Amino acid sequence: MAWTVDQCLAATRVDQLNALLWSLGGGKGKQPEPIPRPWVEDSRQIIKSERMTVQQTDDLVAAFRSGGLGGFHLREDDIEGETE
Repeated sequence: MAWTVDQCLAATRVDQLNALLWSLGGGKGKQPEPIPRPWVEDSRQIIKSERMTVQQTDDLVAAFRSGGLGGFHLREDDIEGETE
């Protein structure tokens, strides 16, 4: 079911009012969630991953530097924590 312009504006006003009241209250607690719009997909998906070992990370960085991952390249400036 599509929303009318009036419904979109009403939802926006409620979101703005909730944000205003939250900020006037000192921004304490969880920030209010906006009213879900029917055309927006739920972005709260949980992405599961496994931890990488130091060796796996080093191998990945080496592959990026050599162009072995689809042509993506890292510059030395892009890698934090490296010292010469």
